[in-house]
Amino acid sequence: MKAIIQIEREYSPKDESMIARNLSRIMDIRILDVDLKSGKILLLYNDPKSLDMAYRELMRIGCRLKMSADALKKLFSPHRSFRSRPMYS
Repeated sequence: MKAIIQIEREYSPKDESMIARNLSRIMDIRILDVDLKSGKILLLYNDPKSLDMAYRELMRIGCRLKMSADALKKLFSPHRSFRSRPMYS
């Protein structure tokens, strides 16, 4: 699936390479474009957990994301589960 992550402010080219490097460490994410002048990161992901990891990594390194309050609540919900079946059957 394709996602566009929007960032609030402009960053330097040094920050752009740091963001690309940190996101490339996430296994199920493929970075298509990092355009920090327009504030957009375009990527492909396989499952929602990978996208969640990308959001968390961006926030960990200090990027301010453009997200609604509801989206942030869902992102940090303690009851959020990505498992499709029980671990033990």
